[in-house]
Amino acid sequence: MPYTGIGYAPSIAKSIWVYPTIERVLKLCGVKSGKKVVVYTDTNRNKDISDMFFGAAVNLGADVIEIVTTPRFGSFTDESRNPPKLALEVMKKSDLVIDLPTNHWAYTASHDEVLDAGAYMLLSEADEELIVRLASTEETIRRTENGAEMLTRAKNVRIVSEAGTDLTLSVKGRTCIAETGIVGGSKKFDVFPASLIEIPPIEDSAKGILVIAPGDPIVEFNKLVDEPIKCTVKDGRIVTIEGGRDATMFKQWYAQWDDPNVYVTAHIGFGTHHNADLLSGQAMDWESLYGGINIAFGANKSLGGNNLAKGHMDIIIRNADFYADDEILVKAGKLVHKALK
Repeated sequence: MPYTGIGYAPSIAKSIWVYPTIERVLKLCGVKSGKKVVVYTDTNRNKDISDMFFGAAVNLGADVIEIVTTPRFGSFTDESRNPPKLALEVMKKSDLVIDLPTNHWAYTASHDEVLDAGAYMLLSEADEELIVRLASTEETIRRTENGAEMLTRAKNVRIVSEAGTDLTLSVKGRTCIAETGIVGGSKKFDVFPASLIEIPPIEDSAKGILVIAPGDPIVEFNKLVDEPIKCTVKDGRIVTIEGGRDATMFKQWYAQWDDPNVYVTAHIGFGTHHNADLLSGQAMDWESLYGGINIAFGANKSLGGNNLAKGHMDIIIRNADFYADDEILVKAGKLVHKALK
């Protein structure tokens, strides 16, 4: 339902079946008595969800305020994408920001400023069904953290598929992020729900061929590809794009930004949740897809990379092999390493 006003209590009751999941996750994020929590949302989001986050934080004893703005739009370098300055100042003084926007701002400089001020941030753009189905379990947390440790130790990764992908990237010295939908300790930011690993490669290291095959999701298009898209990658960035109608859309998406940095490899990794659904059409389902290879281009500074760009595109490659150095972790879209079982 659309937003209908602060404090309309009956909205919580409509989705009470989701509440236990939200309270459990906030406990794992360290919400308790004395913590300062900001719930940030906008008038386009489902108020039931923001009410449940607000109520759960209050019930855990936190000092909670809710900030509601109009939806934000624009590129990641546009001021219009950022929350209002007053909202940002409040966030910087909090312990945790529960971020529930229509359009996320995770790759903006303002986002980094909030994290640098000491706040933790938990982003959620999910609906009720996804929150419950894709919430992390002990199994998915273990699997995801083990995968992140292996990639952090690795020097190089390689993706190979029968569709024609053969891409290598250097990740030497980079830290892999275990996205489990939980913040705490050194992990200042996460997405909820989520179950994947991602590591920012050395920005000029990627080389080879990337083929996005029919049925592979492109998150920013909100669709599964109908025809193959062949990308040649050199010195860390896409240099040619070939194919039919989908390839034309792909080219136009990049061209609209007039920014060479959107072609740079942003992160690489794979999904780890057995409940993720390819056919749902939801971004975090696709990115968490069990054995699906995540590769993204564009902005990556919030992930530990060095590339500031106006846009960010996430692509999921199914039925591919993923190697960390010479060790295979994913084979034909299945997690095969014993630490990932």
